[in-house]
Amino acid sequence: MKYQWHTETTHHVRKVLALILLLAMSTVSGVYGQPILVQPPDGGTGLSNPILLDWSSVSGASGYDYQVYEGSTLVTANSNGPITSSYVRVNLGFEKTYRWRTRARVLPQNNPWSDYWTFTTAAEPVPTGVTATATSDTSARVTWTNPSGTIDAIQIYDSDSGAAFQFGENVPANLNSAERTGLVADHNYCFKVRVQMHGQWSALSTDEGCVSLVPPPVPPPTGITATPTSQTSARVTWMNPSGTIDAIQIYDSDNGAAYQFGENVPPNLNSAERTGLVASDPYCFKVRVQIGGRWSALSDAACTTLPVTPAPTRVTATATSDTSAQVAWVNSSGTIDAIQIYDSDNGGTYHFGENVPSNLNSAERTDLTCGDPYCFKVRVRMNGVWSALSSNAACVQLPSVGTVLAPTGVSASLVTSTSAGVSWDDPPGTIQAIQIYDSHNGGPFVLGENVPTDRQSAVRDNLVAGDPYCFKVRVQIGGLWSPLSTSLDFHEKEFD
Repeated sequence: MKYQWHTETTHHVRKVLALILLLAMSTVSGVYGQPILVQPPDGGTGLSNPILLDWSSVSGASGYDYQVYEGSTLVTANSNGPITSSYVRVNLGFEKTYRWRTRARVLPQNNPWSDYWTFTTAAEPVPTGVTATATSDTSARVTWTNPSGTIDAIQIYDSDSGAAFQFGENVPANLNSAERTGLVADHNYCFKVRVQMHGQWSALSTDEGCVSLVPPPVPPPTGITATPTSQTSARVTWMNPSGTIDAIQIYDSDNGAAYQFGENVPPNLNSAERTGLVASDPYCFKVRVQIGGRWSALSDAACTTLPVTPAPTRVTATATSDTSAQVAWVNSSGTIDAIQIYDSDNGGTYHFGENVPSNLNSAERTDLTCGDPYCFKVRVRMNGVWSALSSNAACVQLPSVGTVLAPTGVSASLVTSTSAGVSWDDPPGTIQAIQIYDSHNGGPFVLGENVPTDRQSAVRDNLVAGDPYCFKVRVQIGGLWSPLSTSLDFHEKEFD
């Protein structure tokens, strides 16, 4: 008898037909039957792991053996004795053609092997569509399409600048993208992916995603402005880009010249005053920032022309005590916003001393160092712009501790042909005594008279008509006499 069956019938139909055929063959041959192969179908293609090897059971069999060959090479077989079921699942190589057979074990003998059936496995299920995109200068996102089936594990492999692919990281089996971090900035990277299915790793994907980790440019500052703050300085302001600023630099262009480095600015600022510029010159400014060790391009320019504010003139200084001095000056014409006095102690550099109300032209500098020589300069602000310091300095020697200052402003005027009026300004302090000294005809100064302490003028009588006289004054404070007033503080008078 001859039976025919179709390989695409269901598994159960195949089992029944195989049993009928086995009984018929057993009757004819008089021996125990051979298992009838059920699936995979003979000549089947595109089979995916794990592959089900299925055959019909044989009555009275205590177990079964199976063998799978690739060509003449035995690839897999039951190695630990017969198996009791009439099927087995095996994992085989990809895109290969195999032949397989099985037999029943019926004690005390083994039945003959079945015929061989062949089948071809599917292509290896590797990931496809691998791409890579830079997410920073040291990271990239890798994406791919997983093959169909149950994924056990995923791995990404990296190639840095054309080197061999090396293991990069394990990825959870349910993902199809991952970010590779800790890469090297400015390097070129390629990525491949492999998956594990049914305990077997695929080859690396044939697709590869490549990317250059060239960091995006650092954005320059914006909103640059420049405003004169004096005739030799300007305030530059800007808006910093987002990110952690490492450093800031201002560049200057004087009178249309090329931009040159001006100064470094602390990274937490967004404005700075550029000083030491040239009065009346037009200036332009640009700013750049450093983020992540990389400099931005220079910003757009902000330009301004430095105005000229005239400085005060005719500055004078007079000691008013051993720790103070009166400073006077002539203000520039125009509306003055503010006035500042700068001090130089003992020949040192000029430093800011104090602000003075804008309607004044003199002020007393206090808390100075007794006995030191001081020089003073003054500057004014007009329309928001400071002048330079006054060109002339007013200098004064402060007396030592305990020194009584001499009277100032001594003058003499003719009263009669034999008398003269002498006047002066007392120094600060409680006056205990006053004396006038006379010089007759260019001779030495000698005591002329004592003057009551509440006076600041007196008449010197009994002088010689027609002779020239000079006068000096001294005062006593705290039991100490001041020096005689200086020769600059008196006037010669010739009495007719």
